[in-house]
Amino acid sequence: MEERKYKSGSAYPLQKLFNYYSSPIDLKKTNAKSGLLGWALLASTVIAYDIYAIKSQKVETLTKSFWRLSEGKGSKAPVLGAWLIISFHLMFEKHVRKREQ
Repeated sequence: MEERKYKSGSAYPLQKLFNYYSSPIDLKKTNAKSGLLGWALLASTVIAYDIYAIKSQKVETLTKSFWRLSEGKGSKAPVLGAWLIISFHLMFEKHVRKREQ
């Protein structure tokens, strides 16, 4: 695999996915920018879309869409699987990686 470098010649600090998941989790605040803005944008986008859906009655809300997709025979397993993956990523991974320390 080719090593990527900046124009100055120094190597990119690439972090392999394996190294990320095998390293102990560190929840201390760093000098990196907070992800709070991303969560605020995500929440405001969902709320704005649902308000539009309710007022216009031209599209279904995200909640109704989730309910409908999770009840279908062919779409139930993929929707619930995606939900489990998201839940694991956001909630349970932290506990698993903290126990490994």
